[in-house]
Amino acid sequence: STTTNMATFQTAAGRPIDAIYQYQSLSDKLPGLASARNNLAYHLAVTNLQSEEGLKLVSEALALEPAGAAFYLDTRGWLHYRRGDYKKAAKDIDASLRLGPLHRSFTSEESQIHAAEVALKRGQNQKARRHALRARLLAPTGPISERALEILGNTFQ
Repeated sequence: STTTNMATFQTAAGRPIDAIYQYQSLSDKLPGLASARNNLAYHLAVTNLQSEEGLKLVSEALALEPAGAAFYLDTRGWLHYRRGDYKKAAKDIDASLRLGPLHRSFTSEESQIHAAEVALKRGQNQKARRHALRARLLAPTGPISERALEILGNTFQ
């Protein structure tokens, strides 16, 4: 849809607040569209806005479309991470990575970097390195790759 395209454009342009407005509009127009709820929840996590609302939205997405759990659990895990609950974050992101191969359109570079970030916060440097390396292999260039390199550098010190 045009709204989804605009939200994707806003995200790529580095304007997550504008993407939030687009996803909110889409979620309001199509309340049964789980991906709109998930994407709105994810952008709320990225911007540290309304994390409670984000958790509610991603729970609704999971209920509406359980088959999308690989995507939605990563979002919920990232919301927990942004709230400082690293144990819950690890549980959800690890589950996302386990379910990912069951979904043919799932690419895990973002979930891998999320898992690396969580492991780093939990003092699990070896696990952080493993996930950062996987993220770098899946995304050899761009912001995920750059963050993976930072994590790899930080965990070898």
